[in-house]
Amino acid sequence: MIRAIVGASLAAFGVLLALAWPGVTWFDGGELAAAGATLGIAHPTGFPAWTLLAHVASLLPVGELAFRVTALSAALTATAGGLVAWAAWRLSDRPEALAAVALVPFARLVFPHAVAVEVYALHAASTAALLALVTWLSVAGDRRRIGAAALAVGLMLGGHGEMRLMVLPALAAVLWMRRGDITPGVLAAAGALCALGLAVHLSLPIRSAAGAVRDWARPDTAGALFDHLIAARIRLAFSDRMFSPTGTDWARFAEQVLPTGVPMLAFAAAGLSYRRIAPIPALTAGALLVIDVLYSVGVNPMGLIDEQNGQPTFIVLGLLAAALIPRLITPLVLMFPILALVVPPGDIAPRRYGTDALAQVGPHGLLMTTTDHLSSVTLWLRDVEGARPDAFHLVRQHAWVPVHAQGLAALVRRGDTPATLARRESALRSVRWEHGGGREEATLLDVLDSGVPTFAVGGEGGEIADPLRYGPRVAADQFNRLGLDAALRGAPSHGMQLFDVARRTDPQSPAAHLNLGTLASMMGRVDEAVAHTKRALVIAPDSAPAWVNLGRYELVRRDNAAAGEAFERARDLDPSLAAAWSGLGAVQANRGHRRQASELLLKALELDPGLDEARINLGKLTGPRPAGPADGPSGRPAPSGGPSPGPPPQDGSAGGP
Repeated sequence: MIRAIVGASLAAFGVLLALAWPGVTWFDGGELAAAGATLGIAHPTGFPAWTLLAHVASLLPVGELAFRVTALSAALTATAGGLVAWAAWRLSDRPEALAAVALVPFARLVFPHAVAVEVYALHAASTAALLALVTWLSVAGDRRRIGAAALAVGLMLGGHGEMRLMVLPALAAVLWMRRGDITPGVLAAAGALCALGLAVHLSLPIRSAAGAVRDWARPDTAGALFDHLIAARIRLAFSDRMFSPTGTDWARFAEQVLPTGVPMLAFAAAGLSYRRIAPIPALTAGALLVIDVLYSVGVNPMGLIDEQNGQPTFIVLGLLAAALIPRLITPLVLMFPILALVVPPGDIAPRRYGTDALAQVGPHGLLMTTTDHLSSVTLWLRDVEGARPDAFHLVRQHAWVPVHAQGLAALVRRGDTPATLARRESALRSVRWEHGGGREEATLLDVLDSGVPTFAVGGEGGEIADPLRYGPRVAADQFNRLGLDAALRGAPSHGMQLFDVARRTDPQSPAAHLNLGTLASMMGRVDEAVAHTKRALVIAPDSAPAWVNLGRYELVRRDNAAAGEAFERARDLDPSLAAAWSGLGAVQANRGHRRQASELLLKALELDPGLDEARINLGKLTGPRPAGPADGPSGRPAPSGGPSPGPPPQDGSAGGP
């Protein structure tokens, strides 16, 4: 059975690796990978055990550096599945326990962190190891097992902070089950071995004192180390959200757990009527489940927003399901990895976005980042890849804590806020601010450079919105904006690359397809422009500007019938759209119907007196020279928000196609 579990775990690892992001990832991935690759200090609580493992993984000569750390996540998650399968087998003595390898790694809140750089993969493996240790110690045996378990627990405490709560019921279970073996000598030895494992935390002040490249909080004193380990600044920043769960928090947690949690519970319930598992391990698993639910909803509800909680819940559910599932329905567990296979694998979007954000900063300029996504990937690009060593980068939250602003001592002054810092420095250098549209940022828009990379404005209370909080659509919108900025700067090829990233980030983004068509037409590739625009119309058939663009391209191809149908559809959808009337006038002019063409063009100018294409075509009809073919696209890009003389790149914002 051990060989079967190892083989299944390796197979799960292979699947996860095939679906893994190829490089740096969103959320905290860039910052964590930088901390691992450079043996630095990550954000609170530091995660020293994970950092050491990530550093070892980064040394493997396989693939891109960030991908190596992602491979660690896949390995840890597959290990979690194997440990749960082993524990379920020891509790049930049934080969069906192997089902855990299919259930756990591909569960709703486990899988996303298995294919990206995240500390939550280690948290899943640690939770599985904790349950395996309780199962291992539930059978009387060598007292040395207690010491080995104590060492393992000490190392586990170097991972996610929730583990500090989860070891308590496990400790109580072991003390009860092995009470006959617990002597003062055994306790002393176990305590010493646990302390040895805890010594992994000493890597934080040692590396900080040595001048680590990535040092989030400089925990080189006892007080600073303690603050970092308890996440004091995070707790202060989110004190109004912690320990006060709302109905929304409970609903969000249920929404994230139920899709794969209910099938797991059903598998367990199907065998509960005629099977039982040992009570102490079962009670321990139940206690871990309760702790994780309370922690996710009550202590750290902020993590629910980015789906960063809940891994222990699925570890427990996977154990119960694997130990109790009836043999006849065991094949159903394969639906978990099969469903994971339909998830699109990660791409280069995070690195592309960070690179373009840095490219917008002038020589010796300052980039102030707000979201975890851009902050994290920028830290990776600068710390590991050495991008833009001339520029300054400040994670905006650190503007209030100058000690954190490494390399910015010349810029950050005591008492600075992001606003005062940006306002002062904008007079001296290029300042780019990834703003969220709050009141503070609104006062700066007159001094900041145009084209500041910005995500969608946050929600209630000026909250900054993460680019992937509402799914890939928001990230695609961001790439559309960057592509538009590139096109307006006269770099259509670069704009095409960014619009293509937007399309791959969210294949259902009509703006990405529409913009690709716009730039293709500007580069003379009209057939390609038609194909992209038709794809946009499949997604958004009621987009009047898209129908206008299609009509213009058909005019270039001299297909008056297709152009007329497109312009008529645009006019029917939005009778106030001047470009639709102008297009119909061009079609009538090409057909030789001068009077009808003039009336349509006059209607277009009535709606928009500044519409150049209508004025030019009307002049062809009324001037002394014979009328030639009516003008199609003018080729001039324009911002989104409505029709323009040429097919406009769209930024994908609200109100656009």
